Amino acid sequence: MVVAAEILGMAFSAAEPSGTIRLRDTATINAKSCVCLGDIAELSGTAEALSEISITSAPPAGRVKNISATMVSSRLRQSGVDLQDLVLDGADRVVLLGNANILALNRMAESLFDCLVSSMPWDPARTDIDIQPVQQSVYIPDGDISYEWQFPARWDFSGSATVRGTVLVNGRAEKQIPFRVTVIPHIQVAVASTDIPRGRQVSASDVTLQEIPLAERPADAITSPENVIGQVTRRTLLKGTVFTDRVLEFPKIIRKNQIVPVEIAEGGIYLQTKARALSDAKIGDRLLCANLSSQQQFEGIVQEDGRVIVSNP
Repeated sequence: MVVAAEILGMAFSAAEPSGTIRLRDTATINAKSCVCLGDIAELSGTAEALSEISITSAPPAGRVKNISATMVSSRLRQSGVDLQDLVLDGADRVVLLGNANILALNRMAESLFDCLVSSMPWDPARTDIDIQPVQQSVYIPDGDISYEWQFPARWDFSGSATVRGTVLVNGRAEKQIPFRVTVIPHIQVAVASTDIPRGRQVSASDVTLQEIPLAERPADAITSPENVIGQVTRRTLLKGTVFTDRVLEFPKIIRKNQIVPVEIAEGGIYLQTKARALSDAKIGDRLLCANLSSQQQFEGIVQEDGRVIVSNP
């Protein structure tokens, strides 16, 4: 009888499992590419050495997936684990939760704003920037978050465009988020501060500076009051009209038949004389003149002080 009891005791002892795998009901999976046995089960005994065996792919951040006990045992056998010495119990199915945070789109928009300010050629103080996310809720894994921005190749940072930002978690690209961006740069231009009739010379009190959107600026708009004062209007200008080269001209400083000083420079020879103007002229005009004695005609360029410079008579 003693021998029989010892034999039975040895048999029972041999049947005892060397380790236990107890599956959890749920498991939260942090940012990783696969789910290991240690993520979804409590391990004891020799089973502890199996914690790094890959069981399935990880669910995306904010997503849920299931894995059955049958699939777990199948994965273990495929990995060469002999389950005869192990106990597999616990839940029949493990619910895997992809650990995630809701991305703070307002912080991402702040990052985009800073990137725009450092990249665009406009003065931020004179630029309207509107940023709107296309998506409303975005889930990302836990970790250190950073952003990379990509601007459209032909966008000149004026008007509307779709700008895409890549969200990186621990240096790994996780999501690409589009933002609708509108940039409206403004520029100061000289405008009429009052109605100015045609043919009147513009004075300092007739000019003021005003900011307008860059897209609305005439191509030949004048930005400095100094370049307006003293010129003459070609047509009547209403208050608020932007001064341009087309609506202004220099005043005529020479009248037809006026005797004007002439300076001639050619081949190192410099002469001063006088001639008769054959037409009215303003600064910068080519003026046809006649020699007072011979009446020979020649052209010269009118200067600010009324002189006519001839380089090739």
